[in-house]
Amino acid sequence: MVAAMLSLALLAPGAGATLGAQDSFTGAIWTSLVDGTTVNANVYQHKNDAFLNGGPQNCGSSHGLPDGDYYFQVTDPSGATLLSSDAISARQVRVTNGVIAGNGNGTHAEGSASCSGGLPVRLAPFDTTPNSGGEYSVDMGAKADVEDCPGFASDSKALNFLSCAGTKNDNFKVRFDKPAIAIAKVADPTIVPAGGSHVTYTYTVTNPGEVGITKINVVDDKCDSPVYASGDINGNSRLDLDETWIYTCTTFIGVPTVNTAIVDGWGEGIHVTDEAQAFVDVSPETSTSSTSETTSSTETTSTTQTTSTTTTATTSTTTTTTATTSTTTTETSTRSSTSSQSVGGETDAPTSNATLPPTDTLSGPAGPSNDSWRFLLITGAALLASVLVLSPAKASGRR
Repeated sequence: MVAAMLSLALLAPGAGATLGAQDSFTGAIWTSLVDGTTVNANVYQHKNDAFLNGGPQNCGSSHGLPDGDYYFQVTDPSGATLLSSDAISARQVRVTNGVIAGNGNGTHAEGSASCSGGLPVRLAPFDTTPNSGGEYSVDMGAKADVEDCPGFASDSKALNFLSCAGTKNDNFKVRFDKPAIAIAKVADPTIVPAGGSHVTYTYTVTNPGEVGITKINVVDDKCDSPVYASGDINGNSRLDLDETWIYTCTTFIGVPTVNTAIVDGWGEGIHVTDEAQAFVDVSPETSTSSTSETTSSTETTSTTQTTSTTTTATTSTTTTTTATTSTTTTETSTRSSTSSQSVGGETDAPTSNATLPPTDTLSGPAGPSNDSWRFLLITGAALLASVLVLSPAKASGRR
């Protein structure tokens, strides 16, 4: 009996032992912050805050984990839904001296410290749990066990090894993170010449939320198919919190245009979207037509002023003509013609061959006027007086 118990004790694994396929193993795993500090109730503010730690239970003096390489995965609390989102080959840790001491051949970020000189490894990336309380489960299995699982491939993102490998397990919670996305848009140039020109739009997409964004799409209602240019630094097709993605699109603008760009994506199973606008104006057309119109307007104004002056003079002349006509109603047609010349003299500049109206005119069939008769009588009287003066002289001579 004693010999049998001693044999079993010698076969039991201890700190630094190598784990065989599907063997149960000693030690424990737990989650912590980046510096190995445990969190009250295992509740983390963000997914990136949760790190995988392991060694002796509670970092005590008991047996630690068997040395070697391990795979880990994150699931929902039941273990039925795999939530780890990258290839299994990236999710590795190495145990040295009974404690997790870094990512081994994996790629997940390492923390800064742990118990007994260990080095914790970040659990993210992983999808959001379907559990309404935000609870997750993490399992770690020996590399040899996991690679013996049916369908194993180093690039697999779907293998859940709970059913085919012995594991260590711990549960933790993460407060539901808020996904968000933002877009800004600028046009170059912002003013195009008359007739239009090509304009290039630049779209800047950022992540102001708390989780990575995937399945990003950018559309523009006035520019077809904006094209991704740069920004995915780590090439994981996810807009991380510290990344800025750039898109561009070029189109012809011929009229003043306001266009809208929309970006959308998914974070933790939540659809997020944002939009931005840009305005491009068109310069007014420059030509000689404006100058011609101004000149024409000036000429029209001058003509109007001249016409106004002429109209005033004509009105004055017409008044004079009316007065002249009213005082010479007994004159002959010749005098009427003369009055017309007088009107012309007032409206036009005087000429050297202008004819003044005669003082007395005997013409026409109407007969002599009163002045003509006076002239004849005076002439006759003068002749008679001459005869009378001469007659006595002659009589005196005969005596």
